[in-house]
Amino acid sequence: MLSKQVKSPCCKASVIRFGGRRRQCVQCGSTWRVRQSRRGRKPLRIRYQYLNKVFKDGLRVRQISTTRNISKDAIRKRFGAALNTLVNQSRQINLPIGSLVLIIDALWRRFAEKYWTLYCLALKPIDKDEAIILDPILRPGKESTETWGAIIAGLSDPLKKQIIAVVSDGIRGFYCITSSYGWKWQRCHFHLISALQKRRGQRLATHGRITREKIYQTVRCLLIETSEKRVRILKNQLRKLMVKPDCPKRIKWIINGFLREFSFYRSYLDFPELNLPTTTGLMESINSRLKQRAPTIRTPDALRKWTIAIIRYKPIFKCKRAKLPTKLIP
Repeated sequence: MLSKQVKSPCCKASVIRFGGRRRQCVQCGSTWRVRQSRRGRKPLRIRYQYLNKVFKDGLRVRQISTTRNISKDAIRKRFGAALNTLVNQSRQINLPIGSLVLIIDALWRRFAEKYWTLYCLALKPIDKDEAIILDPILRPGKESTETWGAIIAGLSDPLKKQIIAVVSDGIRGFYCITSSYGWKWQRCHFHLISALQKRRGQRLATHGRITREKIYQTVRCLLIETSEKRVRILKNQLRKLMVKPDCPKRIKWIINGFLREFSFYRSYLDFPELNLPTTTGLMESINSRLKQRAPTIRTPDALRKWTIAIIRYKPIFKCKRAKLPTKLIP
């Protein structure tokens, strides 16, 4: 039967299109779907075989092989349903007893000319080298101190009492948050060294290459030096290097911030009993896993779901404390 000969089931009148999958009766105006959806509630059972192959075996969704004759579209649909069920389930976290170190970092992506940021938090006991990662929080826009303040304020009061120190990168104004709770603050060494490494200048023709190299090596020494006399000498040497004409303005800006917040880079030396890590590399491992499992993420909601699934399949990551000089080991 041709489509123009189809009659409506209600009035037996002519039928016209009402969208891609709906039709409308020209007499009474009622509409219906051409292919009716399956009636009843949605299945609640999670298809763990698809999740395990992606998040445990490391396969892509298109690489999932099954013994049944199932199309790739059907596999993607079933995997998406299982992923939604896993993400929407409530998560019970058994927090360790004792003092904790909060490790935070943000992962940002750009979707449709708009920035979205995942705020990631992890908790590390001071007597262990393992950290428990909490479910990330997705917010529009770039990383900001105001958002971090709201997220930390949303933590439970017993948890905030257990936290005694925070490890993060150079978030502007973050010291106001840590000081309001009485927490110690450890700045990330990796972000500082990486910023200088990019501007280090490896070619012989680089302008100010010798000055850049001296600044880089001096900062590396200051991060681990324990002698107060030696620290004063290195800081004076650093101030002389940054005022040279061949020192780039960007490096001057980095060094000014380093000297201004110098004590926060050395909290792990000032408080060795806390066993503080000196980097937020824990979050970088999550980002690398995300790139391996889902290299093409097109929406912010997909970014949130995939990150939560990766964390729930591996909630505990290794987070080694910084190596201390022999005389500082408690």
